[in-house]
Order: sequence, then structure tokens, then C-alpha cells
Amino acid sequence: MKVKKGLGLVLAAILMLGAVGCGNQTPANSLKEEGEGSQKASVEFFQFKREAVDTFNVLIEQFNKKYPDIEIKQNTVPDDTKVLQARAATNDFPDIYQRWPSDAAYRNYVKNGFIMDVTNEAFIENAIPAIRKSFEFDGKIYGVPLSMNASGVIYNKKIFEDAGVDIPTTWDAFIEVCETLKGKGITPIELMLKDAWTIKTFQQELMGNLVTAEEFQKVIGGEAKLADSEGWKQLCEKTLKILEYGQPDAAGAGYDQGIQEFANGKAAMMLQGIWAIPSIQKANAEIELGKFVLPAINNPDEVKLVSGIDVGLSIGAKTKSPDACKKFVAFLTSKESAQQYADMDKSISAIQGVKTNDAVLESLTPYFEKGKIFTWPEHFWPAGAGDEYGQLAQEFSAKKDIDEFTRRVDAMFEDIQK
Repeated sequence: MKVKKGLGLVLAAILMLGAVGCGNQTPANSLKEEGEGSQKASVEFFQFKREAVDTFNVLIEQFNKKYPDIEIKQNTVPDDTKVLQARAATNDFPDIYQRWPSDAAYRNYVKNGFIMDVTNEAFIENAIPAIRKSFEFDGKIYGVPLSMNASGVIYNKKIFEDAGVDIPTTWDAFIEVCETLKGKGITPIELMLKDAWTIKTFQQELMGNLVTAEEFQKVIGGEAKLADSEGWKQLCEKTLKILEYGQPDAAGAGYDQGIQEFANGKAAMMLQGIWAIPSIQKANAEIELGKFVLPAINNPDEVKLVSGIDVGLSIGAKTKSPDACKKFVAFLTSKESAQQYADMDKSISAIQGVKTNDAVLESLTPYFEKGKIFTWPEHFWPAGAGDEYGQLAQEFSAKKDIDEFTRRVDAMFEDIQK
């Protein structure tokens, strides 16, 4: 399957809604290697995408062989947001930082001078122009996108076939599939409620289809409350419905355990993004996977897919190895490396000329082509709101009290404005 040029442009136009507003050009292939004839340049690559650790290690090994005077050290931490905030407070910012540009914390790092202006660097030309523009702030570019993500439902094709169920295109059909599977003694959904972000992930899929962006902006601005939103009420009710179809120990299951159990056929579906596919296939190379959009509503023509920049690369403004950092970013965003990354990561590339060759992603193509896309709602929230929301959603999954959850989320947005 080839991702069409228009696909990237359509998605990029959506992403640009989250973007906010020059150094000398240094050709990516003619940089003087730092450490040449002296000490080897050491570069920290700080990234939070744990599913991609092995993929990046392969590319890092290739880079280190090509540039023996540079050593790339990948650093992946469980709670990157808090770790980075603490490091920024002590001016210990990473050499290369992986994040998406619509994130409120990222925007703050740009504003406060932690991110290097790469407007005139040759490697930014590697990215699809409209997607690249998401990294533009006040007329300057501070990063380059490598890949895109998309969430939804990953399903086990064999379990679906054996159970005689089809891919649902409406919410009612989705619930019917869950009931059929449950009636046959099959766990419909592998949930990983121990990790709060997994709840937040599928809730945002519901959110983008049930609560308008305008509603959320009014809530964030203190002009409205979610307690008055019918769409929010439906989101909460549908969240509780989804929880009914998880495994008995869902509250104690984390992401890694969920990946392993799903790979072993313990459940028919998983509400996760395409980033989970490589880990599932690594755990079970024989599993046959499919992917469909979570149908949050009953009008299939109106169902939208949540997507956004998955890997975005920025360089720390105060790095001691700027040339080495630029070489590594140029290497990762080259067509050859980006193709290798897309093939291994099972992701949609943001680099020009790179094909998406994974059949699992075929069902998502029409959503991109028709522009039936929205980006992650939390990317437009104030800094810190996403993590706090995740904790509240996790508590909601245990208490199942819609009124309490709503009050606490409204209070969270109200407190942020103070």
C-alpha cells in the first residue's frame, strides 16, 4: 500500500490547527564531525516511545558505524513529561528531544529558549511541507516530523473469523460484536487500566467524535462546563460500557502485560494506536492483525479517526554537540532511514517519498484521503492537563461515578486558568 501524496497534505492541514507561530544553513551531509581528532561526541537522544526502542537502536547502530566519532545514546524514561520538566528546571536539557509540536509543554520549551531554531537546516526539507509547518512558531521552525500515528481498534482476525463477527462501523454494531464475543466465552477487549494513559487514549477517540473542539475551548477558557455537555455525558457512558468488556484483572494490567496477553490470544480486541502493532507482532510473529476505527457514533459517515505526529525531532538549543545532533536528525529523516523506520515501526511516515507497506493500515487510508481526521484533543490543553486528566480517568475507571468524574475534570480546567 502506498500512502498518497494528498493523504499527507490532508492530515497536515488538520495538524496545523495545533501549531502556533534563523540560523545559518548547514548542509546535512557536510557537517564537520565534533570530536574529530579528539574526543568522541556523545549525544543523548531523549525519547518516550518505548515501542520504538529496538527500532531506534538498529538505526543508531547504523549511524554510529557511519560516524565513528559520534556516539548516540538513547534514553527512554517511563514518565518523560515530569522528567523533562525537572531537567529543564536545572538547564539539563537533552541534546535531541522527541515530542509533537502541538503539545503545550513543547510550546513552552520553544518560548523559553530550550529548542534550537532549525529553520535553515537542509534536513527540514525531507519532511512533507504541510506537516513540517506544524513545527513553525512565529515564522521559525523548531523541529522536523518523522512519523504519524493513528489510534482505534486492533483486532485478532482469527478470533473474529472463528466467532463469525464482522468489523463494526457503528457504536451499536461495536457493542453487538462485544456481546457476541462475550457470549462465546471470549474476552472482547484487552484493557490495561494500570497505565492511566491507555484509558485516556481511547477516551480521546470518543472525545473527538462526541465533544466538539469549540465546546472544549470554551471549557478551557472558563466559558462553559463539561457538566452541561451532552456529548461529554455520552463519552462517560460509553467509557463505562467499554469497561464492561475487559478482562477480570484489567485494573491491575499494565500496557506491557496487555500486549503480551493480546498477542497470546487472550482477547479479541485492543483499543490502541498503531504504535502497539510492532510489540504485538514481536510477542507473536504468527498473529494476524487487523485495524479499524473505533465507531463512537451510529452514523458511519461521520466517524472520525484520531491521528497526529508520532515522532517529532528537535535539538536542544544549548547542546554541546550541535553538529553531531544535526547529523543524526538528518540521518533519521533521510528517505532511506525513514523508510526503514516506517517498515519496522508500522507507522505512517511524514517524510517525502516514503511508502507505508503494512497491510494492517489499509483500512485507515480512506479516513486520511477523505479528511475524516482529528488530532489528539489533549494537545490543545494547557501544560500538565493531559497527565492530570489521565489520573482522573483512571480513578473514574475504578469508581465509575460519572458525576464525580465530571466535577473533577471541570475543576481541573478551572484551576489551570487561575
